[in-house]
Amino acid sequence: CEVTSQSGDCMGTDQYSCVHRTFTVSTAYSDQGFGLQSISPRTSATDYTWTVDPFSPGLENTTVNATYTGNCCNPRVEFAVSDRVGNYDICTVDLSSPPWLAWLILGSILGVLFIVLVIVCCCCVCECCKKKIPPVGPV
Repeated sequence: CEVTSQSGDCMGTDQYSCVHRTFTVSTAYSDQGFGLQSISPRTSATDYTWTVDPFSPGLENTTVNATYTGNCCNPRVEFAVSDRVGNYDICTVDLSSPPWLAWLILGSILGVLFIVLVIVCCCCVCECCKKKIPPVGPV
């Protein structure tokens, strides 16, 4: 299975706005051995569109294209493909926010706060030093 194109983005979508945001994934399937038997999406979504190029079971050495469109309430979908003798493969597409993204944002915010703290500390030290140095005047 190969993802050939993808449109739409579910990042930053919450449970209230997810139904209004959609994504589309196009995939391509082929089998070099015993021939394709079935191609189907596995998802918990109930509101989606799935289209597959017509093919006869046992099709070999030919690409079959499929398109899945769903809303961002279920941004993860698996595509199950099997051949005539029962071999199968799962292709997973997940458009939800990656878990590292939250840590990246948090790290960026903490980094900026640290820089601001360092600048404030430097300013305070400079002000303290100015007060301790007696003014230089005529002798």
